[in-house]
Amino acid sequence: MQKKSGKDVGIFNVLEFGAKGDGQQMDTEAIQVAIDACADNCGGTVFFPAGVYLAGAIFLKNNVTLCLAAEAKLMGSRNIEDYYEATLGDLGLDFSSSFIHAENVKNIRIIGEGIIDGQGSAFSCGAENFNFEDMDRAEVSQVNSRPLLMRFQECENISLEGVTFRNGASMVMHCEKSKDIKVTGIKINNRANQNNDGLDFTACENVFISNCDLSCGDDAIPIFTSAKNFVITNCIISSRWAAIRIGPYSTGTFKNIAVSNCVIYNTYGAAIKIQLVEGGVMEDISFDNLVMDNVTSPISIRLAGWLGWRHEREESLPTGKLQNIQFSNIRARVANNS
Repeated sequence: MQKKSGKDVGIFNVLEFGAKGDGQQMDTEAIQVAIDACADNCGGTVFFPAGVYLAGAIFLKNNVTLCLAAEAKLMGSRNIEDYYEATLGDLGLDFSSSFIHAENVKNIRIIGEGIIDGQGSAFSCGAENFNFEDMDRAEVSQVNSRPLLMRFQECENISLEGVTFRNGASMVMHCEKSKDIKVTGIKINNRANQNNDGLDFTACENVFISNCDLSCGDDAIPIFTSAKNFVITNCIISSRWAAIRIGPYSTGTFKNIAVSNCVIYNTYGAAIKIQLVEGGVMEDISFDNLVMDNVTSPISIRLAGWLGWRHEREESLPTGKLQNIQFSNIRARVANNS
């Protein structure tokens, strides 16, 4: 019986498409050719054997799984010119690039025991100890001229499983207007730069985050604009800012959000931060069975009209509606200082 090739069974080894995996050659083109071939084959798995793969922006396609072996590292280029120019969308911030990018695609997965490293220390944010709310648009643009590690826009059925993500230049992941997102068993160590968020969501629905270990230099799990049907459970989280943040970008409706069975430690700027300041609605949200150690302001809730910088408003938006928010079984040890 003739043995089938990897392509026949839907396995696309990047080495077979010209990648070197030596950490020296830029493997961007070889990786993209493997992804394109996989998509043309109606889907399958793009496999990274042990090695160090240096690349610029890569684009995911329908029905493609990236699988990293245990000793595989996918490393982002240290040159900003190697990344895709884009905007962050509804947030109105001028993030200009991303390492792994997907737009209007379905059924994409990033799995395995390997590492994706953005080498974020190569990209200066242009500010020290900054606060977006105190900055004008030009200053925000300077801070955000750094590549996101992953960006998914208007995508459906996204899975991240098992992989370690580290050293992003800014956010690890931003999902915008996407749905059916599953994040399980991943590790994040994202403290290479300022404003190092973890998993960001804008106008997303049907999101399940479980069994993750997140260490971030800024908000670990921020949820913006609107949200529907979120579950966050069995996670360990440390953040220089909020562990879980809902708002302040809050023009829409946030509904059916459940956070449970998590440990939050060494977190500042409030472990749980809820900011309804742009006239939206937040309702049917629960936080249960949380242990917090060395946190400032375990829970912060703000309901107000907010002038905000991002739309250059002259008048505040009307006060929104905040109801049916439940907190239970929460134990917190407050930090001595921030």
